[in-house]
Amino acid sequence: MTVEQPTKPVSSIPGGPILLSISASLGPSIPNMPTQTIIPEFHFVAPNGNAVLLHRDLIETNVNGFRENSYAVINLPPEAQKKGAVILGGYNCRGRYYVIQSAYIMDADGNHSNSVRYTIHCNGG
Repeated sequence: MTVEQPTKPVSSIPGGPILLSISASLGPSIPNMPTQTIIPEFHFVAPNGNAVLLHRDLIETNVNGFRENSYAVINLPPEAQKKGAVILGGYNCRGRYYVIQSAYIMDADGNHSNSVRYTIHCNGG
């Protein structure tokens, strides 16, 4: 995975959520299966502790019929969000392709974080 990490991330308003960075890890492999699992990790802070949604926009891909849920509900305790928390994603890569997306965090008041752009490279794609 490659990421255009933010250098000085800010929220849409003071006190809104901030997407600090995105990293990734590989999930467990399944013997005799040509599937690779990539787990994006979205690191954020929500000073008011009320982040509710991770939103992802598809920018580009080289695979036909790519489908993903464009959002994930955030169910983390307010105190954890205030200190800094991580939302885990997941891609089961079947085939060789790439997906370019951008992500941001939204809070219960409708404020959103900065957007961060990243690319998932499935099986070297």
